[in-house]
Amino acid sequence: MTRVLITGSEGFIGKKAVERFRNDGHDVSTLDVLGSGHQHFQVDLACGDLKKIFEACRPELVIHTAAQTDVSRSFDDPRRDFESNVLGTINLLLASRKVESFIYLHSGGAVYDSSANLPLTENSVECPVSPYGASKRAAEDLVRIICERHSISWTSLALSNVYGSVRENPKGVIYQFWRNLTSNQACEINGPDVTRDFVYVEDVVEAIVLASSAKLNTRLNISSGKEISLIELYSLICEEMGKENKPILLEERKGDVTRSCLSNARAKSLMNWTPKTSLTQGLNMSLWPESR
Repeated sequence: MTRVLITGSEGFIGKKAVERFRNDGHDVSTLDVLGSGHQHFQVDLACGDLKKIFEACRPELVIHTAAQTDVSRSFDDPRRDFESNVLGTINLLLASRKVESFIYLHSGGAVYDSSANLPLTENSVECPVSPYGASKRAAEDLVRIICERHSISWTSLALSNVYGSVRENPKGVIYQFWRNLTSNQACEINGPDVTRDFVYVEDVVEAIVLASSAKLNTRLNISSGKEISLIELYSLICEEMGKENKPILLEERKGDVTRSCLSNARAKSLMNWTPKTSLTQGLNMSLWPESR
């Protein structure tokens, strides 16, 4: 049994990670700006007193999922983005100097140069085009520097677009398509050439579990490794839902990456991780959650 602290425990991935680690028999404490309950600490990482929290739960492993993840919001308030993603990570790292392992959930789609050859590897050129991407890259550098300074094992999991139950994760393009199709509203697609790489949330949690028992000290892309356009994604969702609605095609949104597809070869090589859920299977489980 390991003493685990999971930040962002009220978020989509955080909740799934909490459930998995508790089911696996670990002693899990949680931290978020929201929520309550046993072994839960309601605090803002950017300004909260973490010393007492660490004294209370004495974590051996920290899993850092907390972040501001809205790209559009990062343009509206970049200062808050850096407070949440950079300053919050600094404060957490300073409190974590006695832990054994630190896992950071990074953004793969927002940090690489999308004009580079696909699929993108961990060594591909980086060029964030949003304050969100810049903040996540800066936070990863701090994870590497501070963990290595204090001999803490660390892993950065650079995630592609994570999806799952639309009931549990009411955000993202899959949710938006599902919501509008369910209510017979028009669906908008921002950019006919925009592509993404979608990975199912349970596969992401499995990667976190594998990383928690490995001493990797590196970044790993966690992805499907398959590129799909938003137009193709929309067609798959329409087919699954039995809809024939035509989408409205718009220009790309400012700050959005045009193409994104990440290679997961390093994750397979270093910790034997591969995604088990195809997009077709994942969409079936995500769009009809009430039947699961």
